[in-house]
Amino acid sequence: MNKNKFLCLLCIFVNLCLSAQTTGNKAFQLNVNNGDAYLNCGDIIQLNNTPQYTIEMWVNVTLSNLPDRFIMFKKEQTDEKNRIKVQIEKNGQIYVMQSNGADGAFAQTPVGTYPESGWHHIALVYDGEKETSDNGAMTMYIDGIKLPLSNATFKSTTGNIDAPFVIGGPALNVQYDEIKIWNKALSASTIIEWKGYKVLSSHPEKESLVAYYDFQNISEENNIPNIKGNYPATFKESEATIIDTELSILESLPIPVDINNGFKINVNNGDAYLNCGNINELNNADQYTIETWVNVNLNELPDRFVLFKKEQTDEKNRIKVQIEKNGQIYVMQSNDADGAFAQTPVGTYPESGWHHIALVYDGEKETSDNGAMTMYIDGIKLPLSNATFKSTTGNIDAPFVVGGPSLNVEYDEIRIWNEALTPNVINDWKNYKIDNFHPNKTNLIVYYDFEDVSNTQVNDRQGNYPAIFKADEAEIKSNDLKLYQKENIPTTIENIITTDNNNLQIISTAKGVKLISTIPQTLHIYNISGILIRSLQINVSTTTITDLPKGLYIVNKQKIIIQ
Repeated sequence: MNKNKFLCLLCIFVNLCLSAQTTGNKAFQLNVNNGDAYLNCGDIIQLNNTPQYTIEMWVNVTLSNLPDRFIMFKKEQTDEKNRIKVQIEKNGQIYVMQSNGADGAFAQTPVGTYPESGWHHIALVYDGEKETSDNGAMTMYIDGIKLPLSNATFKSTTGNIDAPFVIGGPALNVQYDEIKIWNKALSASTIIEWKGYKVLSSHPEKESLVAYYDFQNISEENNIPNIKGNYPATFKESEATIIDTELSILESLPIPVDINNGFKINVNNGDAYLNCGNINELNNADQYTIETWVNVNLNELPDRFVLFKKEQTDEKNRIKVQIEKNGQIYVMQSNDADGAFAQTPVGTYPESGWHHIALVYDGEKETSDNGAMTMYIDGIKLPLSNATFKSTTGNIDAPFVVGGPSLNVEYDEIRIWNEALTPNVINDWKNYKIDNFHPNKTNLIVYYDFEDVSNTQVNDRQGNYPAIFKADEAEIKSNDLKLYQKENIPTTIENIITTDNNNLQIISTAKGVKLISTIPQTLHIYNISGILIRSLQINVSTTTITDLPKGLYIVNKQKIIIQ
């Protein structure tokens, strides 16, 4: 394709993206600090006398701007004998309250749990059969991360709550979007996988959806339709508004990569593994993260399997994760014979199927209770026994290997980082190929995706440590694991909120991008694929951005090229 034809097609693509921007995404905002100011969703009877429910929503608030606290949502009688209520204090502490016939309980988080500002996904899950919050009767997630709740005993069902379900009241300058109510206790994995999407027909719990407000199609002023059709919501114009928002909610699932290959070990032999060489960055390290996708059927194991290890024969220096046939996981780490191990309860590891595993070490935190060693399966933090780990790993004179023994276990997307990744980053990227948009890309040491293989050598995408295996022990084979490219995420570009370009002048210079604004405004910078790169608030002034990589960008409806 010649240069002129390419530029013509590029311009057509950009124009199509820009024309879609005006659709935008909508949200609900409360503008007054009044206990009677709320979104009234009516008496959602499925929340009465129920043994299970899940309430989800996206919330945008700056805690420091609050007078004192805000009500996220509630279904509460005036006498408080029957209620469901979540309240957020200005100090970030969260209270979850539920009563059935005056037999009430509440659980709370530590101070500082709720994030200071920004859009965050909230999910409250109730399962009365489990009795206590420690056992899972009441569970709360922010951005897919399970929160620490004090232990409380909840009755086996909610009460017969003679009150409407309302959002806010008071909730000054708090924004809400994508409010979803289910008559089922959704699993953590379902919440994590679907929090960024509209409820589509392919949602595994679609039949359990009771109410759904996305604020997109408001047929009558101040009347919010429930997409399920049962409970239209109302608000007072003097108290609240429907606003444009920069929150991106996807309207269709991404398309997985066409062909995906992984690594499979076929013999039950301690010497049968993927040998990644002596990865020096794991020696004397004060932080690391090791990620991989794993497919195993525990019932088919002879006894156990080694997930991965870097272990001397004398075991004086090592990193090792071992999975027992009963689902118990052991995490072992030694530094010059000063070793420690933490373990999960029996039955923690799922019985079968593909699952994402992440082990995060941060030596500064000392104990596993404090976060020195943390393990996640499918983005969910596991219960690890408390153990004290040294501030660095040892000088481990051994290769890093995957498997050994590991009969009929498949692996894919093995990544090693010299940084303790946050749970949000792990969640956001576990299903995606690593590219330059990853916020910790510079910390990536090793990356095996098994797409670049020469005979029995697996090339490291980072170019540092090619791995090898024996053909009579293992193989590279295609698998059904669904992985995606971040650049293939659909419809994000449709949710850009634009401003009048007469109020903004953008100048591309040798040192970066100069933004000259005549009004205070929020800018959203997207790449050409529609991925949000950055949001920033600017005043009436000149702002210069100097750290954007070379490429084509869209800034509030204007195209810029950084050479």
